[in-house]
Amino acid sequence: MLKYEVIIKKVLSDPTYVDGDRLPPIRTLADEMSCSRGTVIKAYEVLEERHLAYTIPQSGTYLMKNLVTKVVFQKRVDFVSAGLEAKLRPHKHFEHCMIQALQSEHYNYAPPEGLESLRRCLVKHFEKRHLYTSADRILVTTGAQQALYLVLQLVLESKQILMIEQPTYGDFQRIIEKTDAPVLTFNRGDNGVDFKTLEAKLKQNKVGWLYTVSNFQNPLGTSLSSKDKNKLLMLAYQYDFYVIEDDYLGDLNLDLKVETLHYLDVENRVFYVTSFSKTFLPGIRIGALIAPTTHMEMLTFYKKSIDLNTCTLSQMGLQKYFDAEIYDKHIQKVRRSVRAKMKLLKQYQKLFMDKGIQCIIPDAGIFVWLEFSQNVDSIRFVECLKEAHIDVTCGDYFYWFQNTPSHAIRISVANADEKMITQGIERIIELIEKYEKG
Repeated sequence: MLKYEVIIKKVLSDPTYVDGDRLPPIRTLADEMSCSRGTVIKAYEVLEERHLAYTIPQSGTYLMKNLVTKVVFQKRVDFVSAGLEAKLRPHKHFEHCMIQALQSEHYNYAPPEGLESLRRCLVKHFEKRHLYTSADRILVTTGAQQALYLVLQLVLESKQILMIEQPTYGDFQRIIEKTDAPVLTFNRGDNGVDFKTLEAKLKQNKVGWLYTVSNFQNPLGTSLSSKDKNKLLMLAYQYDFYVIEDDYLGDLNLDLKVETLHYLDVENRVFYVTSFSKTFLPGIRIGALIAPTTHMEMLTFYKKSIDLNTCTLSQMGLQKYFDAEIYDKHIQKVRRSVRAKMKLLKQYQKLFMDKGIQCIIPDAGIFVWLEFSQNVDSIRFVECLKEAHIDVTCGDYFYWFQNTPSHAIRISVANADEKMITQGIERIIELIEKYEKG
């Protein structure tokens, strides 16, 4: 821990410092901590940046009112969170964009479909990924989760069967489970979609909708091949159903020529969902839905009935960020980071295999899937890891009604740096050996 961080920890955890108290003079604290005055100045500046203190000229630095003085510092290995680690979040740049948004006095409600200026920006942004659309087909949503929820309303209204891959995004499944939507499942694994089983079910049932995470699948981390994507669309045309394409990490593709189902679709069968939460800043809660023109009116109605519109200031801030032409630079930085993390994980691939652990480690993305032998109860093993200060997600969570014993865990490297990844993976390997020995 750097010296100025030690000072910050001392200030925030010391019970003798009460909210509103003036902190020690710089020279006094420098002598007490055996450090330079510059180090203390740095500590006080960071406290101000975090809004935990304020400075009055010619008076001193004071703790903020209502400050919770006891701070718990992160010591756990976080393999659960899907948001970017702090060093990759463009706080400073976005702060300037938000100031510009505030100065624009854009405080009114936005249209339910989103600010037209932002939707025009998104049209240009999507073109770089070979997603060709128009502003009137884009619905700005409060995250990808809301976009999926809006499409689910169309599913429920149609009363037609929804097919979902297994395993897949757990939170969306939990929402569907609370409805009366008729659901069938099909398998997806390391080698892609089980088309034999899928087509057999399509022949036997009138399916209206199919949900898939096309790229960097959650939880497997894999992407559908171009061949599989084309085959899926051919089935959609043949059996007359819509495809809900969840491309929540679309901007992380290392190869910008990677095709989406939306790009390949020639019959307007795809509802395309993407997000800026995982690749940019989770807190802005902005996603986007590209839908067939025939369904935009109803989707806009559902959107308006839920929250009128996605936060206007967040939309304006993101637009300013695009206007400044720094989003692409940010994404390149994120791509380099996730590629380095996956390269690090691949070094453990042989060791995993030697231990009998089946692993799926993609070249990019944020998720890794580890599958153990049949005698490993994943629920109990997750608890075992939690006791060892390692947080992972149980594989069962990604199955319909969580009723399929997966004997697997999902690891997210989004919020973990390379040091944390190394410590966490080595500890998991050590613990699985002990677990299997009983």
